[in-house]
Amino acid sequence: MKLIACWWILTAALISTSSARVFDGATITATQFAGLDREKTAVVVPGGILEEHGPYLPSNSDGLIAKWLANALAQDLAAHAGWSVLLLPELVLGHSGANDIGRQFTFPATITVRAATLRSVYMDLADALKAHGFKWVFLVHIHGAPRHNEMLDQASDYFSATGGGRMVHLMGLKAVETCCSWKADADPAAVAEDGYTVHAGVSETSRVMFVAPETVDPGVATAPSVTGRSFADLAEIANAKDWPGYFGAPRFASAGIGERVLRAQAAKLREIALAILQRRPWPQERFYTAQSMDPEDLKISRETEAADAAIEKRQKAWLARRK
Repeated sequence: MKLIACWWILTAALISTSSARVFDGATITATQFAGLDREKTAVVVPGGILEEHGPYLPSNSDGLIAKWLANALAQDLAAHAGWSVLLLPELVLGHSGANDIGRQFTFPATITVRAATLRSVYMDLADALKAHGFKWVFLVHIHGAPRHNEMLDQASDYFSATGGGRMVHLMGLKAVETCCSWKADADPAAVAEDGYTVHAGVSETSRVMFVAPETVDPGVATAPSVTGRSFADLAEIANAKDWPGYFGAPRFASAGIGERVLRAQAAKLREIALAILQRRPWPQERFYTAQSMDPEDLKISRETEAADAAIEKRQKAWLARRK
């Protein structure tokens, strides 16, 4: 019993110590900010997107998940001797919701920005952090649209090339994206019914159930399955006017599945981030590349690029007239 008590005391002390070295970017004072050792402070930036997730999940499901992962990463990094973490507020901004898969570019609960706008925001953020002397920046943003991820990668590359340090879009790494499937030891019937899914199926619903159960509609327990077998299937399904806004079989979701997946992802984020901070080799291969994308997904990316161009043209024309 004494050993158990000592273990709990030690664990609580470690958590308390690491928490004291995690600074909330929304409440930090100028004095605290100035006192951060730029060589030994990691900046963690969680991101979200206002994107429909059907009738059962909230629009910022991605952000809720990313915020949990960002908090876990911040605590993990601050637990290592000498390191502090500046945890910035979540940036709820993204490009290309899952509704674009069915070419329904306007869909209830999806509010997005152009890809170039997203890139500019993160490049501006990179410049601001660089001006303050920070050298280690980790983006935690789980949204899966390829062009969205390309913009985050480009902004990260910009900081890394010009800032004298490193910015990494962690969730865009192949090692993270492919590390932690819920399907291991899962019910084969659930796996088959979930099928090929990229949005609001068993995995995503389970993760939201774990991090924010109060936001999940109880009706998910009897949700009809929307099963596809390929990306082409998803495009056809999502094109229907009565598409419910999700794929897969979310009725099989559970908080237990979500916790298992997220803790495995958090461990992978910690592993990679520490390797970067300690200047050790780390897996740099990216998941969202043209070479790895489904042809149908590439087509959607080109169409969203054309839609962005039309919006930009309209905005510039209005500005020109205003002058």
